[in-house]
Amino acid sequence: MHFSEYKKEKEKWIWWMKKAGVGLKAPIPCMMEFNRYYCKQPMDLDNVYAACKLPLDAMREAGIIPDDNPNCVTSLVVFQHKVKTIKDEKTVIVIRDVDSL
Repeated sequence: MHFSEYKKEKEKWIWWMKKAGVGLKAPIPCMMEFNRYYCKQPMDLDNVYAACKLPLDAMREAGIIPDDNPNCVTSLVVFQHKVKTIKDEKTVIVIRDVDSL
């Protein structure tokens, strides 16, 4: 992705994170679970993990996590779920406290 296109997408993700996570601070250290809901076909494994970069960067910029380094985010798991329509496509991010496991 060209850097200017990446910047625009990142700004969208930051806005979404601020809107969805008003006042939210993730427990540190934490584990992240990304649930991708798609209607056409699943992404290749390497691409679906690479697609987590924007939301992670946005969570950092929005102040939800202090950093996305291994001391803050200890693991990242991605699940893909088939849905019937494009209207049902979404990404759901679950943040878990490592100490509670």
